[in-house]
Amino acid sequence: FDLVQVIIVTLDREGRVTSINSKGCDLLGYRKEEIIGKDWFDSFIPKEKKEEIKSVFSKIISGDTRLVEYYENPVITKDGRRLIAWHNSAILDDTGSIIEVISAGEDITELKRLEAENEEKLRNLNILYNSLKELVTEEMNVYKRAHIIARICVETLGVDFAWVGYAEPYGRVRIISKYPPKHPYTE
Repeated sequence: FDLVQVIIVTLDREGRVTSINSKGCDLLGYRKEEIIGKDWFDSFIPKEKKEEIKSVFSKIISGDTRLVEYYENPVITKDGRRLIAWHNSAILDDTGSIIEVISAGEDITELKRLEAENEEKLRNLNILYNSLKELVTEEMNVYKRAHIIARICVETLGVDFAWVGYAEPYGRVRIISKYPPKHPYTE
């Protein structure tokens, strides 16, 4: 179990941890002897998810539902929470009854954070693109274009204030538009 870079944990029929690898101990922030024998759901699943996950586990153990092969859920660690993507399998006895569930989990916390961040950036770029299309398709003077650009920056990029200007030949910056028009920064 300790050669792989994923969490490997096995739970008995009652949901108690029967084994866990080093990666799992590292992620949770506890020594193996602090984890083995603990109720997984009471000790490592957040309260708001505990009943849902424990209910599914109970149905799997009793044979009322089939094993969920892939599942994402948060776990409680010594330092907070992490989001784990689980791949699950059952260990059966000679009669075909489940005696343990073995799960391999990968920490996807950072991946999900980056995905959300990228979705936000893509959403902002789409808004910006659609807003800027009018700047190149409509006939308007430079001052109206500058005003639209400044407004778009504030409304889509989350800044408090934007100005558009140009540098004159001797280094002086000439502001031709600002948004919002009244802002403490310019008063």
